[in-house]
Amino acid sequence: MAASMNRLVGFLFVVIALVSCTTAQTTHVVGGSTGWAIPPSATTYSNWASNQVFRVGDSLVFNFAGMHDVATVTRAAYDACDASSPIGPIQTTSPVTITLSSQGQQYYFCAIQGHCSSGQKLAINVVGAAASPPPTTTPSSPPPRTPTPPTGSATPPTTTPTSSPPPPTNTATPPTTSVARPPTAGGPPSNSAMGLAVSGFSVTFLSIAMAFFF
Repeated sequence: MAASMNRLVGFLFVVIALVSCTTAQTTHVVGGSTGWAIPPSATTYSNWASNQVFRVGDSLVFNFAGMHDVATVTRAAYDACDASSPIGPIQTTSPVTITLSSQGQQYYFCAIQGHCSSGQKLAINVVGAAASPPPTTTPSSPPPRTPTPPTGSATPPTTTPTSSPPPPTNTATPPTTSVARPPTAGGPPSNSAMGLAVSGFSVTFLSIAMAFFF
């Protein structure tokens, strides 16, 4: 859909440009409805020319019937109605179309005897060609822009949560307290009792031996 719309808009601009070029080069029908003939007044063609704007590239069209022609002449020949040295050939077939190719004053008259002096003459001033309009461009929608992070921005580090260490296990074994139990009546004597008995026997034996010898 967007491509079709763009093509349509481009086509319209081409048409407008062609129409502008066409209208810039104007075709001027000399004398209007009067045409190219012996005028009713000596000022007929000068009055008509004063209402026109002649530009380089425009055209003059001389429509006539009967014994008439068109001669392009200099200013001096125009003022004197002298057809002896025209600029280019005298054109005798109607309609005569002349393209204005240069700026400045241009002079024309009918070379038939007596017609120029009767007012069948035309002087115009040609100005420069109309300036071409600047090309029109159709703004196109820019593509959507993806935001880009600024250069040099630090990326925050990604932290992975770790599980908390298990609570310390108390592996210390409580000390074992030995409680001395009194000898049980009728039971075997304890080691301590036996040691004491042996020590007492030894002392008694030693005392008897010393008494025997001394």
